Amino acid sequence: MVTRTFLDKCTTIIQGSKDNFGLNPIGMLNYGAMVSRCLVHFDMENIENACKNGNKDDIKHILKLTNCGSIDNNSFNAKPAPEDGFFDRERATSFDIIAFRVPEFWDGGRGFDSSDDFWFVGKRVVSQHGANWYYAYDGKEWGTEIDGEGHIVPVEGIVSNETLEKEYEKYSKGEESLIIARQHFDVGNENFSFDITNYVNDVIAGKYQNYGIGIAFSPATESISLGNIQYVGFFTNHTNTFFTPVVESRDNSVISDDRYMFFAGKTNKLYFYSILGGIPTDLEELPVCTINGQEYPVTRQNTGVYYATVKVDRGSVSERTILYDVWSNLKANGEEFEEVEMEFVVYPRSEFASLGNYSKVDFNLEPSISGINDNEKIYQGDERTLNVIFKVKYSSDYELLKDCQYRIYVKDGKREYDVINWDNIDTCGKNNSFKIKSAELMPGQYHVDVRAKVGTDLRVYKDKLKFTIVDNITNIIH
Repeated sequence: MVTRTFLDKCTTIIQGSKDNFGLNPIGMLNYGAMVSRCLVHFDMENIENACKNGNKDDIKHILKLTNCGSIDNNSFNAKPAPEDGFFDRERATSFDIIAFRVPEFWDGGRGFDSSDDFWFVGKRVVSQHGANWYYAYDGKEWGTEIDGEGHIVPVEGIVSNETLEKEYEKYSKGEESLIIARQHFDVGNENFSFDITNYVNDVIAGKYQNYGIGIAFSPATESISLGNIQYVGFFTNHTNTFFTPVVESRDNSVISDDRYMFFAGKTNKLYFYSILGGIPTDLEELPVCTINGQEYPVTRQNTGVYYATVKVDRGSVSERTILYDVWSNLKANGEEFEEVEMEFVVYPRSEFASLGNYSKVDFNLEPSISGINDNEKIYQGDERTLNVIFKVKYSSDYELLKDCQYRIYVKDGKREYDVINWDNIDTCGKNNSFKIKSAELMPGQYHVDVRAKVGTDLRVYKDKLKFTIVDNITNIIH
C-alpha cells in the first residue's frame, strides 16, 4: 500500500540575500557565481498513521520532487534567463545532491521573487519575511558554530559548507550524520528521489524533531567558484502543474490469503480480520489459531489483520479435504469475544505441481475493476476500495490470482506520468482488491493499469479504469 504526503512548506535561500521565496513554484539550487539551498517540510501525522497501521520495518519513505528540466529535452537544453542581468545560467550536469536534517524551526514565508528584480516584476511579490540565508524566521538567526579558531560565530544558510563537508565524510563512511540521503545526477534532468526512511523512523522514535529537510549540492560542488551559475530546479508545493512534490510511504507487505488456494506440502497463510463496528481494530493480544488440536504461529500484518502460517503434510492429503481453523483469545476494547471457527479446503499436492510434460497455463483472462465507475467523478477526500476480478473471457468463470499489481498515472498527450508506480493488489478471501485515498491525489483525471502473473506470463492490461478527482461539489454536479 502507498501513502502519499504533500509538503506543507518549501523555500529557497540564496547566499548573501535576505529575500524569501516561500511562494515560488520553483525550488532553485545553484553553485558557481551564486549559491542557494532549498528547505522542505511535511507533516508527520499521515506518515505516522501509515506506520501504525503496518509494520514500520516494511515501509520505505521516499521524498520525490520533479526536476523542471525533465519534462522534455528542449526545456532541459535551453539556457534560463540570467537571474540578475549579470550572470549566465546553465543547467548543471554530473553532480551529487544531498539531503540533510534542518536543526531548527523555520517559516516558509510569502516571498515570490528577488528584490533585485522588483523594478520589473513589482515590489508586491518581494518579501524578506520568513526563512532566508540569514534567518530561520523574523528576528531569529540560524544557530551558531565554532570556527577553526575556536570562536563562536553565527551560521548562515542553516549550516556552513565546512560543517556539511565534515558531515558528508561521516555519511560516506556510514557513520551517523546530519546528512540523511545522497543522489547522483548524470545528465542533470533526473528527478529527485531521496530515501528518507531512517530520518522518518528517527523522528517517530523521538530522536529528532521534524524541522524538515535541507537540499543542497554536495559540499565540494557547492564550493566551486565559477563565472556563471550552474542551476537545477524542481517544482515546489506551490506549482500549478501536476508535478507537486510528495513523500511516498510504500508498505511492501501484501495480504496474500491462501484460504481458497490452500495446497498440501507448501507453506500457506490463513488470515483473520478483526473488524469492530465496520472499523479494522487491533486485538489486545495476538489471537491463537488452532487446527486439529495443533496451534500455529500468528503474526500481525497491519491494523486488525492477522495471519497464521500453516503447512499440512503432503502425504496426509490424497484428495480435497475440508479442515477447520479455530481462532481464540479474542480481546479488544476491554471485551473478550467468543472463539471463531472457519473452514478451508486443502488441495492435494498433485493439483499444485505439474510434473512430466510441460503444460502451459492458458487462461484467457480480462480484469474488471469495481468500486469506482469508469469515467466517474469523485470528491477529493473519498476513500474507495476497488475490487479486481480476473474474468475468463466469454464465460462467467473467474480466477483468483496471487501475484498482481496496479498502477495509477496521468496522461499528457501520449505521455504517461506515474502517480503510484506498480503496487501490490491484496488477496483477501475470494477477492483481489486495493484502496485509493483521493485526498492524497491532486484534482485531475487518472488512469489505472493492471498487471498479473498468469502461469509463466506477465500480462499488462492497459487503461482498465479512468476516473476524475474534483475538489468541490459544483464540479461533480456539472
